[in-house]
Amino acid sequence: MPHSKSNVFMARQPIYDRNMGVAAYELLYRPSSDACGAGVVDAAADAQSLANSLVEIGLDKLVGSVTAFVNVSESLLHSEALRLLPKGRVVLELLENLSASEATLEAVRDLKKRGYIIALDDFVFAEGQEHLLEFADFVKVDVLGVDLKDVSPRLKKLRKSGIRLLAEKVETHEVHRQCLALGFELFQGYFFAKPDIVSGRVMPPNRMSLVQLLTRVTDPDVTFDELERVVSLDVGLSYRLLRVINSASMGISPPISTIRQALMFLGLQRVVALTSLLVLSSMSDKPHELMVTALVRAKLSEDMSVHLGFKNPRTHFTTGLLSVVDAFIDQPMAEIVDELPLSLVVKGALTGSDPGLETSQCLSSTLAIEHADWDRIPLDRVEPEKISEAYISALVWAQQSIDALAA
Repeated sequence: MPHSKSNVFMARQPIYDRNMGVAAYELLYRPSSDACGAGVVDAAADAQSLANSLVEIGLDKLVGSVTAFVNVSESLLHSEALRLLPKGRVVLELLENLSASEATLEAVRDLKKRGYIIALDDFVFAEGQEHLLEFADFVKVDVLGVDLKDVSPRLKKLRKSGIRLLAEKVETHEVHRQCLALGFELFQGYFFAKPDIVSGRVMPPNRMSLVQLLTRVTDPDVTFDELERVVSLDVGLSYRLLRVINSASMGISPPISTIRQALMFLGLQRVVALTSLLVLSSMSDKPHELMVTALVRAKLSEDMSVHLGFKNPRTHFTTGLLSVVDAFIDQPMAEIVDELPLSLVVKGALTGSDPGLETSQCLSSTLAIEHADWDRIPLDRVEPEKISEAYISALVWAQQSIDALAA
C-alpha cells in the first residue's frame, strides 16, 4: 500500500535567533498508525512515509522559506529516503540515542559529504556523544536538564570550535536571558507564548483597550451591524482593514470603500479574521511568531471543533485566538479575563478552570497537536487524516492572512 501524507502526524516548533526572529522550525512527526508510539519515525517504511509527506505536503507549507530541522533516528539515518530531503532546506537532527557504531559514523560522514547540515540533539556532555562532534554544525542543549553554570566552560569550548549552540526547552523568559548571556545563538521552547510578568510593571494603557477591541470583534454572537459599528468607530482600524482588503493579494475588483461593503463581499467570518489580525499586529513589540501562533490556534480550534462535533465553531476560533493574550500583554490570564466581556465557556477554557467544557476540550486538543503531544490528540474521536489536514490548513491560512497584511 503506498504511503501518503495521511500516514504521518506533523507538528512544528519555532527556533528563534537572538533577535526573536524565526530562524527555523523543528518538524516533529509520528506515524498516525501508531497511536502510542514515540514522536519519531523508527522503521524503514515510516521513513519513506516521512519523506513522501514532506514532498506531498511541501516544505513551503510546513515552514515557509526558513529551514526545517528534521529528527533522524537510527533507522532513518540508514534509509535512502533520508537522502530525498533537499539539503538546502533541512538540518538533520541526530537523536541522542544513535549508536556509536562504525556504520553510524559512516552514514553521518556520507551525509556530510553530500552537503547536509548536521545538528546533535540533547547534547549532555556525556561519554558516547563526542564521536559525532566532528560532523556537527549545531549542538542542541536541553537547558532544563543541565546546570548552565556548570556547563558554561564546555559551551565556550564548543563555540570556539565553530559549532553553533541551540538552547532547547527554554520555558521561561529568565532562562532565555541566561542563555543569551552564555552565547547561545538559537532558542527553542514555549517562553515566547508565556507572559513575561515582572512585579510592579504598569501595563501600557492602550494594550488592554486593544484586547477589549479584539474581544468585541471576535464575540461569537457579534452581528453584522455591530461589527460594522465597532470597526467603523476606530478610524485607524477601518483604514487598515480597507487597505488590506483592497491589496493585490486579495484580488478584489472594483475597490471596496466601506466596512459594510467589505462585510457584504467577504462575509462576517472573514472580516472578523482580518480585523483580529490587524488588532494583534498593533502590539508591535511582541515577536512575529506570537501572532502566527494565535492565528494557527484560532483556525485549528475552529476546524477541530467541527471534527469533534461541537457547536459554535466561532466560539472555538475566539478561544484559540485569545489563548496567547496573556503573552501579548504580559499579565496573568486570570486577571485579563476578569476585565473582558467574555462568555463563561471561553473564560473557563482560557483559565483552565473548567476542563469539562467543550471549549476546554477543543483548546486542549489544539495545544496537543501544536506541542506534538501525541498521546493527548483525540484519535478516538477524529480520524488522523482530518487532524493532519486541519493542522496544515491552519498553517497555510495563518500565513496567507499575514501575507495579506504585509501586502
